[in-house]
Amino acid sequence: MKHMAEKIVVKRLAQPGENVNAEPGSKQTPAPAGGRNADVPQQNETKAVSPGAAKRRKLFVHIGMHKTGTTSIQYFLNANVQRLNSIGYVFPFTGRHPNAHVQHALIAELFTEKSNLPDALTLGASIDAPLVLKAFKHEIELANKDNVIISSEMFVNLAKNGVEDFGAAFREFDITPIVYVRNFSDLVDGWYQTLVMHYSTLRSFRESGLYDWMEKFDLVETCRNWARISGGGKIIVQNYDDPEHKNSIVSFMRLVGIDASKMDNSQLNVPLNSSVSAALAITKRDMVGAGIELKYVDALVAQLKNLPMRERQTLVPLGLRREMTKNYNAQIRILAECDFVEGDKVALVRTVEDEGVDKIFIPNIQQAMFAIGRAVARAKFQTS
Repeated sequence: MKHMAEKIVVKRLAQPGENVNAEPGSKQTPAPAGGRNADVPQQNETKAVSPGAAKRRKLFVHIGMHKTGTTSIQYFLNANVQRLNSIGYVFPFTGRHPNAHVQHALIAELFTEKSNLPDALTLGASIDAPLVLKAFKHEIELANKDNVIISSEMFVNLAKNGVEDFGAAFREFDITPIVYVRNFSDLVDGWYQTLVMHYSTLRSFRESGLYDWMEKFDLVETCRNWARISGGGKIIVQNYDDPEHKNSIVSFMRLVGIDASKMDNSQLNVPLNSSVSAALAITKRDMVGAGIELKYVDALVAQLKNLPMRERQTLVPLGLRREMTKNYNAQIRILAECDFVEGDKVALVRTVEDEGVDKIFIPNIQQAMFAIGRAVARAKFQTS
């Protein structure tokens, strides 16, 4: 029997008299004892700045994380640029990355240490940072809107000094950072699948570096760094695993104060970077590694997608999954007590003991073939 983890609920709203212009690097104190039992309002909606209500524009900075619906949010915002303009928001074209045209990874790259940049988002030539920032701010001035939204999961890679530099570069804005969090084991599982399916990596999970990155990643410190440069000393934390808010687009629109009904919702439920089973991902990795031409492998995988692969599979060794869940749970407990966190809830969704008990680890093509065989048998049974 599964043991459901306790739910930790956090609700943080700016209090009257708080310093809303905290300097970068200023210390934050933990929430007082008993803060986790505070009353939770029914809604947590960040109100947009109405025209003429303030001189400073509001800059919503969506910093990720990876595999939390960021791509879907970015495509939705991109598809609604004109509608956003009509209600006082701008989703700038300047600062988007040549290799990722719907996200502002180019802005993030200006403040990211080169060692933390993924190959796919690393430009060969140097970037003229002052020129990019000047063009970015010029576009915002021309748009003449009071609310600006930028989005890139690359922002989560910024070190403390990078976040401080970002805050200094945009000091004329009222910055509101937003981050989506997700259990680390699921996050890297999906991340590794993306590397296999979209970038044809031949590396094993351990060789991919994802576990090492996740082991070193400090979620609490990342949130604290961004909260320090925000207008109200807060960061909005949204739990991707929250069953009450599974659609990231809908929750994001609410967090930035947008009525989603005024948007073009044709892409609201369009799957992007949709998942496949671990068996199919490993099949692609190992067949490409064996020298089989990519187009033939992709054609095979496309056909196998139709199989009823209902068993829950994972690309990550179960022992590592438990370690990452333990790490994540520990950080979430701390984050839920921090007074710089604002959001609907920051909650555990499962215990370490529950992690991976219903998943089958697929390490190689042999195990992948067994899984595919089980799916074929299942399909045959259904049609007989």
